[in-house]
Amino acid sequence: MKGHIPHVIERSGTERHATWLELFFDLAYVAVVAQLTYFLIEHHTIQDFVMFAFLFLVVFTSWFNPTILKNIHEEEDTLFRLATQLQMLFALGMGVFVATAFGEGSIGFAISYIMVRVIHVGLQMRLYRMREDLTPRRRNILNGYIASIVFWTLSLLVPPPYRFILWVMGLAMDILAPYTKGDGNKIIILDKNHLPERLGLFTMLVMGESVIVLALVNNLSNGTPFTLATGTIAALGFVLMVGLWWLYFQYIENYVTGRSMWSLPMFVWSHVALFLGIMTLAAGLKLAMKMSSTPNGAEWFCAGGVLLTLMGFSVLKYSTSCVRTKLYIPTILFAGLLILLAMLNMLEIIAFIMLITGALIIFVLAENMTCFGLTLKKAKHQLFG
Repeated sequence: MKGHIPHVIERSGTERHATWLELFFDLAYVAVVAQLTYFLIEHHTIQDFVMFAFLFLVVFTSWFNPTILKNIHEEEDTLFRLATQLQMLFALGMGVFVATAFGEGSIGFAISYIMVRVIHVGLQMRLYRMREDLTPRRRNILNGYIASIVFWTLSLLVPPPYRFILWVMGLAMDILAPYTKGDGNKIIILDKNHLPERLGLFTMLVMGESVIVLALVNNLSNGTPFTLATGTIAALGFVLMVGLWWLYFQYIENYVTGRSMWSLPMFVWSHVALFLGIMTLAAGLKLAMKMSSTPNGAEWFCAGGVLLTLMGFSVLKYSTSCVRTKLYIPTILFAGLLILLAMLNMLEIIAFIMLITGALIIFVLAENMTCFGLTLKKAKHQLFG
C-alpha cells in the first residue's frame, strides 16, 4: 500500500482520553506559549509577526509529533515516561530562549529543539522494534525526521542568516515527512477520540494563557496601571475568549469527537491558524491596554487575530465535512470590515474592541442557529427551564 498520509479511523471499541502523562507534558508548553505571546507584544512589526509565526510552528511541531506517537502507541512504560519528561525539560528550554531565538538565544533554542526531536526519533525507533505491525518497509518518515535534526544541527555551525535558512529547511522536513510516499508504507491508524481531545486541550492551553495575559492588567513590571480603560479592555477581552470557547468547543463536541474526518491534515493545520489567531488577539488586547487612548497598532493585531481565528474555524468545519457552511463568506466579509476600519483608523481603540466583541457575539449566536438549530424558544428554555 502506497502513501503514509494518516487517516483517522477507529482502532478499538473503547474511548480513549488523554493520560496524566500527556496532561503533564502539556504544562511545559504553557511557558512557551506565554513567552511567544509576550514576544509579539514587545515586537509588533510585520517582520516580527513572521518570526513569531515561524517560532510557533516550531513549538507546535515539537508538541504535535509526540502527540501523534502517543496516539499510535498508547502503552506507557517507565522508559517512555522518563523520555517524555526529558522532552518536557528541553521544551522548557525552548521557552527560555524563544524570545531571543533570532538573536543571542538562537543556539540555545536550536539545541533545545534538537533534543526534543532526538528523543522523539529514539522513541519512534523503539516503537518500530516493539511493534512490527506498525513498522513500514521504507522508513521515509523516520528518515525525514533524522534529516531535519541534521539541518538543525548544522545550523549551530553557521552564523545568521544562514542558520535560520537551515531552520526553515529542517522544519519543512518535520512537517512534510509524514505526507511523503514510499513503497510498503503502512497507513497510520489514529484514534479519532484521542486526537481531537489533544488538540482541544492545546486550544484550552492557548486560551488559558491569553486569559492570563489579560488578567495581568495591573502588572507594574510592564507599565500598565489599572484604569477604567484598561479594565474595560480586559473585560472585553475575556468576553472575546468566552465567545471563542463557545464557537470552538461546542462544535468539536458535536461534530468532531469520535467521527471520521474528510481531511486530517486540513483539520490539524486549521488549528494552527486558530492558535495563531488567539495569541495575536491577546497580544493586540494587551497593546491596547498599554496605550488605550491612542492607537498604537493594537487594532491591527485585534483585527488580524479575529481574521486568523475565524478563518481557521471555517477551514476546520470544511475538513470535518460539516454541511452547514453558510457562515464561510460572512466570516470573510466580517474580517474584511475589521481590517478596513483598522486601515482607516476610524475608531478609538476601545470602540474598535467593542465592535469586535459585539460582532463576535452575533457570530456565535448565528453559528449556534445554523449548526445546532438554536432558536429563541430553545435558548429561553435552556436558560430558565
